[in-house]
Amino acid sequence: MLNKVQHVKDVQFTLHDGAGKIDVNRWENESSDAKEMADVNDGDYVIVNGGLKGFQGKRHIVAYSVRRVTDFNEIPHHFLHCIQVHLDHTRPKAQINASTATLGHTNQVRPFNNQAATFSASGNAAGNSISDLVMSVFNDPEAM
Repeated sequence: MLNKVQHVKDVQFTLHDGAGKIDVNRWENESSDAKEMADVNDGDYVIVNGGLKGFQGKRHIVAYSVRRVTDFNEIPHHFLHCIQVHLDHTRPKAQINASTATLGHTNQVRPFNNQAATFSASGNAAGNSISDLVMSVFNDPEAM
């Protein structure tokens, strides 16, 4: 959480996870909302639940809840989730061959494979380990 600015009815801040930044707006409609936002400060790791909105071509999040991270296992979990979503969006989609698909048989199941999939991080030609590549994100001064 960065650049927290308190207004009369809302709090605005920037959420930055090392992969990107996005502005967040948390409306304070009740006293519990104000207490929730008073418990978090700039530099805290936070969990934000909310909705992605767009206005005048700019995306932002309208937060429903903001809480400080207490279990730091949530941080690597977030990065693993980012990797999963990225892979889901960048892998080519499987295509069904129209000549082999028949009514009632379009829900094919792939056979199990006991071999784990292997992935190569782009730019890993120097032989860096995956942990070194992940740590380089945390050590990047741009992420602060």
